[in-house]
Amino acid sequence: MNDQNYLSFCGDFDGSLYRTVFGQPPELLRQGPLPVFEIPELTIDLPALGIDASQFSDVLKFSRAVHMHFGKVLVRTGGTQQENAVDFNFECSGIVIDELELEEGSENALTIKGGSGPVAIRKLTIQRSAAAHCDIELGGYSDQSWEKTECISIGEVIMTDGSPCRIRWEHAAKPTVVIGAVEWMFWESLAIRGYVWAKHFAPKAIPCLLPTLVLLAITGCSLIPSGWRIGGSPLKKEQKLEAAKAQTREKLLLGAQEASHKANLALAEVKSTERPLLLSLDFSLQAQDLLDQSLGIPPADQVAAWRNLVGRLVSDNAQIRQQAESERTADAKEIGLLSERFAQATAATQRANTRALDYAKESEGLADFARKLKLGFFGLVGLIALGTILSLVARFFPAFSLASKVVNSVVAPGITFVANRAEEGLKRIGQGMASLRTTLPGAEALIAQHFNVVTDADHQAIIAAAATAAGAGPPPTSP
Repeated sequence: MNDQNYLSFCGDFDGSLYRTVFGQPPELLRQGPLPVFEIPELTIDLPALGIDASQFSDVLKFSRAVHMHFGKVLVRTGGTQQENAVDFNFECSGIVIDELELEEGSENALTIKGGSGPVAIRKLTIQRSAAAHCDIELGGYSDQSWEKTECISIGEVIMTDGSPCRIRWEHAAKPTVVIGAVEWMFWESLAIRGYVWAKHFAPKAIPCLLPTLVLLAITGCSLIPSGWRIGGSPLKKEQKLEAAKAQTREKLLLGAQEASHKANLALAEVKSTERPLLLSLDFSLQAQDLLDQSLGIPPADQVAAWRNLVGRLVSDNAQIRQQAESERTADAKEIGLLSERFAQATAATQRANTRALDYAKESEGLADFARKLKLGFFGLVGLIALGTILSLVARFFPAFSLASKVVNSVVAPGITFVANRAEEGLKRIGQGMASLRTTLPGAEALIAQHFNVVTDADHQAIIAAAATAAGAGPPPTSP
């Protein structure tokens, strides 16, 4: 068989990736195994290009290709290729295709073999060919590798004619198909598996018996009714499939509800505890991821409702973050204003303390003057009393007349001196009161009250006694 392909992606032992188009030399795409090589869209439409697909065994082939990601891949051949539309051969791994649409060849539409895996196809659409033995074949014979094909997953499989997709797995683990009607070709897979093992382990012992055994196996499998095959009748298979789909849907919806509930709790806690807002965003993204996994399982209106809920949670996240930033800015301004007011209050307290010290010093001076005035008052009273007594004694004893005159001569100048000192003291008190009225408003009334109670009576008594004893005129007026 002429083994040639229209487009090939081949890898080297060091992970380098090459692309080869039919009739052209290889092109180096990547040196080494990383990074992941991205191809957003790939379209191979041989009828539109005017190319006969029957000259190719496989239209698109992968051989030891690693770390690739395709967006949408469309392969149209007219169904005339010799084997497959897409062939993964010889240890291909780390390949993801978001959407793959194929036309079957004479054998099948998709084959994965030679120890390839993991390979993930999220959506697979196949246009069936009447000549094809099956739609998907896994773990077929490869003359390059005897490793088992594993970790093959298909998110959704669709046949354009509405029939179940026929899958045959041989030297491979059973693949994972999430959505879509599937017919597992158990007996055919078992027969081909024996053929693969026999061809690998005894290529020379029984070369003539292998075609006969394969023919008998295929003939026997075609004669057995489908209802007798392992897995039960198509009705029971359909019931099991629906039950599995319902269980998967329930798990995914419960997971989405739990993630949304966690997001709501996180959003509620952010307002009171100021915990990082990214926590609730992570829960929202988790809910979004679970919804993406459940696409196609719940009804469309329910999916839309969940998407609206997740969008609202993300929007609330942004609003709460903006509100928190605004509140933090306002708090910073208020703290600055309070700090400024505290500084002003501290300065005012210091000024008040200074004024209180001045007030204490001035009050101490006034109190000292009042004490001196009181001593002078008692001295004058004593002299006046002594002079009066000596005057009375001199009337009966003339010898005391000289002493009386001496005392009375001292009393008059003393009264004048004390009066002058009292006048000077009153002037000082007036000046002190004026100063206190300016520097310490409100203290004047307290000082005046104290002075009136303690000093005024003594001052008036001194002046009245001095005027009576000396026979002087009216006492001097105080300022």
